[in-house]
Amino acid sequence: MKTVVVPIFSGSEGRFILRSDIYTTLTERSGIRIVFLVRSRERKERYEREFINPWVSFEVMPPYKLSLGDALFGFLKYYLLRSRTIDLKRHARYLGQGGLARFMMSFCANRLLARRPVRRLIRSLDRYLVRVPAVSACFERFRPDLVFLADLFDDTEAAFVREARRRNIRTVGMILTWDRTTSRWLVRLLPDLLLVQSEFMRDEALHYQDMPYDAVSICGTIQHDSHMEKPPASREEFCKKMMIPARNKIILYGPIGRSFDASRELDQTVIEMINEWIAQGGLGTKDITLIVRFPPNDFLQEGDMKPRSYVVYQVPGYRFSGKRGQDWDMGFDDLAMLRDTVGNCDLVVTYYSSLSIDAAVFDKPVINIDFNIENGKIVERRHPYYRTTHYQKAAATGGIRLVRSEEELREGIRRYLADPALDRGGRAELVRTQCWKADGKSGRRAGEFLLSSLAAR
Repeated sequence: MKTVVVPIFSGSEGRFILRSDIYTTLTERSGIRIVFLVRSRERKERYEREFINPWVSFEVMPPYKLSLGDALFGFLKYYLLRSRTIDLKRHARYLGQGGLARFMMSFCANRLLARRPVRRLIRSLDRYLVRVPAVSACFERFRPDLVFLADLFDDTEAAFVREARRRNIRTVGMILTWDRTTSRWLVRLLPDLLLVQSEFMRDEALHYQDMPYDAVSICGTIQHDSHMEKPPASREEFCKKMMIPARNKIILYGPIGRSFDASRELDQTVIEMINEWIAQGGLGTKDITLIVRFPPNDFLQEGDMKPRSYVVYQVPGYRFSGKRGQDWDMGFDDLAMLRDTVGNCDLVVTYYSSLSIDAAVFDKPVINIDFNIENGKIVERRHPYYRTTHYQKAAATGGIRLVRSEEELREGIRRYLADPALDRGGRAELVRTQCWKADGKSGRRAGEFLLSSLAAR
């Protein structure tokens, strides 16, 4: 009997691992025990009710306080990654919050430290100087033969890499989303092997995070497997469930969320604008429904779901805490509703979100908004996020239409509703470059990679 230990500390890890063919592939193989580590008893109990298997267990990871050394290396990781995205974030923070001295110190520290030899030295010191007894106790208790880590940017998961290295236990990491390699910070300690979604992400893991080429494998976008496993619900079935007329055109709006909307008015303004355009026939017909699907990691406040004539709302996911962050979960029903919604809509309007790629997988036109609300008026924003490393690669395909004004948004919606084939070639290129193989087998490939890594020990 071999043991695989898998931390599930975030909603993304739960979605990508438990609710994918990674879990199915691992549990199909006999002779393997899987221990999933979670941060709370509530998450443990939720998963135990859903995933019943005699060779699978969910255990609560005991909390621990960062030592001085652990905190120091956790602090340094913010200055060890140099990318266009990091520079843009630093500059945007300066413009929004001021503090020239802090900006210059951050810039200089980044330019001084974000070098491969420096990173190699700091990683070596991190590995040999830091000890985390709580993580050591997990290894003593579960005796893993393989550790699978899907959030290498988390300090606790870095501690698992460190302890596994000391015990000569193989680690496999995975980068979950299209932006993390260039927009977060340095992976403190590198795993033995790494799974990524695309050739772009492989190249970024080599260049920005120092992974060896032979240690990186591509599996595809696991989150899109559920889109391929079965077709979306029929239009009639979906519209009946949503209680909207089946004849209606459907616009799917993905809000930016409160954490990214400094004005706290942008989402409500856009929703109200589109609702009024429909009511006035300004989009060519009044037979249109706007579906607003809130992010699973955001929290709604009074007025966020104001009744409007042409608007319906979706609130996916389960929140374990009262704060926005990673402590959420999406069940199979939530994922099926996402597939049915994107598969049945006629157009997706959102921001710098991976929802744009979901839309392209279904060949649905995509509009990204780049304006803001200032003093109650719409102004062109030129948000730095649209110039980030990962987004520029997506934008270069021509599969996403970026709009910077109210008129551009209205005209974009009108054109796409009239001719959804516009920019179809760009969307196909977006899927090809971002998803690698959109064949529904990414989770299976990742699971088989883990099994082969386990067998190689």
